[in-house]
Amino acid sequence: EHEFVADVKYTLGLIHESQAEFAEAVAWYDQIDAFPAYEFRKESVLKAARLYEAMSNFDLAVARYEHYLTLDADSETSKEIYFQLAGLEQDRGNIEAAFTRLQSFRDTYGSGDVARALVATYMQAEIRREQGQMDQALRLFGEVSNQYGRGVMAFDESNAPTGWTTEPGGNISDAEMRVGLLPYAAEALFWQSNVLYETARVANLEYRAGRIQELIDKLVARGEALAAAERAMFEVFRFGDAEWAVAAATRLGQLYKDFDSDLYRVPAPDYDECLAMTGDNYDACDAQDEQFNEQLAMYGETLQAKAAERWEAGRVIALEQRVFTEFTREMIVSLNEMDRSFMLGGAEGVRASSTADPFFSTRYILDLSSKEQAFEGFVIPTSVPVDAFGNPIVVPGETPVESEVPSEAVPVTEAAP
Repeated sequence: EHEFVADVKYTLGLIHESQAEFAEAVAWYDQIDAFPAYEFRKESVLKAARLYEAMSNFDLAVARYEHYLTLDADSETSKEIYFQLAGLEQDRGNIEAAFTRLQSFRDTYGSGDVARALVATYMQAEIRREQGQMDQALRLFGEVSNQYGRGVMAFDESNAPTGWTTEPGGNISDAEMRVGLLPYAAEALFWQSNVLYETARVANLEYRAGRIQELIDKLVARGEALAAAERAMFEVFRFGDAEWAVAAATRLGQLYKDFDSDLYRVPAPDYDECLAMTGDNYDACDAQDEQFNEQLAMYGETLQAKAAERWEAGRVIALEQRVFTEFTREMIVSLNEMDRSFMLGGAEGVRASSTADPFFSTRYILDLSSKEQAFEGFVIPTSVPVDAFGNPIVVPGETPVESEVPSEAVPVTEAAP
């Protein structure tokens, strides 16, 4: 058959495809593979693959995609096909096959296409995370961080971040590519930091009767675990991605709120039991009570304030950058539970409760179904997102912009319409 026959078949395929007659179109496209020299042979195979996928004939779609890879192995289209195949396998429940497709891409192109290799690694990590295989997920998230360049954050003596000594993204030379990969690297860092968060929030404060030193040791250990988790989450917070900055702020606030709640539940020493154990030594039992109260006062004085400070910093970013995720919702629920107002810019978007003092009666909106409207009027927007200490968050490579979070709250005097 002459080559013009292939051209006729290809044209007929185009006509049927334009009329959404996919079965007829793919029948013509499949015939063109018999013409190796035809200029649109590869395009015909690719069109057939996509039409089979559209018709949910996944086995034939996979076969055509794989055939295309043999015809044009090093093209940009072929690289994308690996991800197409992974998504197709995942959609039809072949999770391990999807994971293997991504690994095949990494093995084939990983050293020459760092951007796609990072995304493939991230997608593998997400697969393992969704499967509950967190050890493997964390290993893969760690590889994402290494591929991107995690950066090094400096902290002062109070555990507050002072800035990046080595900025994230150092392994990605192209500035535009570095910004494009930032969300993947930020999420990878979040889930790695979340391990320290989970460790800190479950450190128990139980102690045996009469063993105040045991309680003191556990408070110290809980404080150290909190500090380590906070440093890790601050790195996420300052990484430059707004969505994961909000997630980190939510976790930072919860760290302090959980510590405060657990501290509140620590039982006071039993005075009668102390007398029985010490042979009615009232001085010793008074000292034990005093030591207990000192420890609770020392640790508990600022916990709720710090929780609110972290959540508020995240709320500012959510509003400024229009971040409406489940982490945003969790943060707003937590602020509602505290029943406090912070830096409100007007009545719209809030409603006063029946308490006498409007300064402590603001309720934040919970419904995220109308995301754009739900957060209208929450605060006076700042020009740039800021962290829990009022410092502007700067995307790596950008020039810092001066910004200041209002230091005084504006009381709400009217209920929202």
